[in-house]
Amino acid sequence: MTHTILIAGYGGQGILFLGQFFAYLGMFNDMHVTWVPSYGPEMRGGSANCSVVISSEDIKFPIVTNPETVILMNEPSYKRFKDKFSPRYKIVNTSLVNLGSDNNVLGVPASKIAEDLGNVRVANMVMAGCYIELTKDFDTSRVEEILRNLLKERAHLLDINLKAFEAGRRYIGGKEWKEL
Repeated sequence: MTHTILIAGYGGQGILFLGQFFAYLGMFNDMHVTWVPSYGPEMRGGSANCSVVISSEDIKFPIVTNPETVILMNEPSYKRFKDKFSPRYKIVNTSLVNLGSDNNVLGVPASKIAEDLGNVRVANMVMAGCYIELTKDFDTSRVEEILRNLLKERAHLLDINLKAFEAGRRYIGGKEWKEL
C-alpha cells in the first residue's frame, strides 16, 4: 500500500504541519515515509506546499509527481493544481475556494468547521480527519500521541486539534462519497 499526498495553501494555514502529521501517522503505522516541504520566501502568507509518501514498501523516489491525493486549502493553490494531476481524491477547502462547476472534488468547508470549533487555524486538522476517514487505511489510535509530539511548545492547542480531526472524520462519515 502506498499513499502519495500533495498539500497546498498559504503559509500559516498549517500546510507543513499537516504534512508532518501524515508522516508521523505513517511511521506510527510502521510504514516508510517521506515529507518534502516547499514554501515561498515569506513563509506566513506566501504559498506553501508539501508532499508526503507513506508506503508499506521502500520508497525509491521521495518526490510526489502524480499524487493519489491533493489537499488544496486556498484559491491560488486550487487554481495552480486543480488540472495538473488526476488524483483519486481531490479534497478542497470550500470555505476559501469557489469550485464553480468542478464536480471532481470533495468540497469540505474546513475553515468554517474550524471556526465553529473556536479556532480557524485548525482547518488543516479538519482536512486530516477527512483524508483518514476517506482512506480508512490507518490505525488512528495514536493520533493524540502524534499531535502531542508535534505540538510540544503549543500543548494548549492539543484539545482543539483533536476536536478538529474528529470533526473532519465526522464530516466525511456523514457524506456519501463516490470514487473519482
